[in-house]
Amino acid sequence: MKREKAGRTLKWSSRLMEEPNWEDPETNVLAFTLRSAGSTQGLATESLNASTKVTGRGVFVAFNCGGEPANVALPVPPVGTTTWWKITDSAMAPPFDNMEVECPSGIPCYAAPYSSVVMEAR
Repeated sequence: MKREKAGRTLKWSSRLMEEPNWEDPETNVLAFTLRSAGSTQGLATESLNASTKVTGRGVFVAFNCGGEPANVALPVPPVGTTTWWKITDSAMAPPFDNMEVECPSGIPCYAAPYSSVVMEAR
């Protein structure tokens, strides 16, 4: 599901960057990408290895409400940015929960059980 409003685009996804199955009670991972204004292009749904990119700044948030860890595919970083940075991880103890960590291209985002992760494209 994709929504656009006031120059921003919000796209919901599952752990594999697919459209979430809103009817499946077994779904434990839900994510969204928020892209700022700067382009008329829509959000890419391909993995980091794809060549299609979007412009503007981006934030990616993943929620794992399940009792098992999950590897969540990251969207392609917006044009003008090169990589995703983990800026918040609720599974980590302070002060490491807000430690900025660069996430290498092509590597999925690790979401511990019952946690949320916030990434910023830079």
